[in-house]
Amino acid sequence: MSTRRVPAAACVTAACLIAAGGWAGAGAQGGPPMPGGAPQPSTTRMVLKGKAPVSSDLLKVRLPRPQQADLANGLRVIALEDRRLPQITFQIIIPGAGGYFDPAEKIGLASYAAQLMREGTKTRTSPQISEAIETMSATLNVGSGLSGMSATLSGSALTEDFGKLMDLAADVLLNPVFAPEEWDRLKARTKAGFVQNRTNPNFLASETFNRAVFGTHPAGRVSPTATHLDAITPDALVEFHRARYVPD
Repeated sequence: MSTRRVPAAACVTAACLIAAGGWAGAGAQGGPPMPGGAPQPSTTRMVLKGKAPVSSDLLKVRLPRPQQADLANGLRVIALEDRRLPQITFQIIIPGAGGYFDPAEKIGLASYAAQLMREGTKTRTSPQISEAIETMSATLNVGSGLSGMSATLSGSALTEDFGKLMDLAADVLLNPVFAPEEWDRLKARTKAGFVQNRTNPNFLASETFNRAVFGTHPAGRVSPTATHLDAITPDALVEFHRARYVPD
C-alpha cells in the first residue's frame, strides 16, 4: 500500500478553508449562538459599498482663496479676507530664527531673544509697549521653540486700530534693544522655573525619554539649563536678532 505526502502548507490552507466555510454556512443560518444563548445576527442581507457615507451638504463648502504678493525685500504676504467680524489677525513667520539654530553651548538663545523683543525698543520701553497693547485691547506676541526652525510674531486688533498695532509690531520686530536689566530679570525668573521643573516627575520623564530617542539632536531638547542661561549675554541676543530676523 503506497502513501503520498501532502505539503504542510496545503494542509494549513485546507484547514483554513474548512474553518471559513463552516463559519459562513453557520452565518447563513443565523450563526452559532453567542455567549448567553442569543443567536448571532445574520450577515446574508448586509451590503458593503466599499466607501464611507458623505453628506452632500459637506461637498457644497467653498473655502475662500487667499491673495498673495511678494514685496521688494523678499517677504511674501498672504491675505485671507473674512469680513464677518471687525477684526484683523496676522502672523509673521521668520524662517531661520528658531531654536534649531542655537549654538550647543547657548541652548535657548532663540527662545529668549523672542521673549525679550517685546521688552523694549529704541523708542519704546517695556511698560509703554504693554500699555499700548492694553489700550487697544489687542494682542502682540513673539515666540520661538527650542527645536523649531522658525520664529513667529503674531497679533490681533480691531480693524480701526490695525494701523497702530502694525506700527508697534514693526518696531518690536525691527528695533528691539535687549536691555541688560530686562535680561537680568528674565534670567532670575527662568532660573526659578528650572528649580521647580526639577521637582516635577513629568518633566524629568519627558527629558529622559527625549534624550533616549533623539540623543543630542535639537528635537530632544526639553529645557535649557542654568549653564546655558549664564552663557547667553545681551550682546549674543543682539547678534542673533541681527543675523536671523531678516525678510529673506
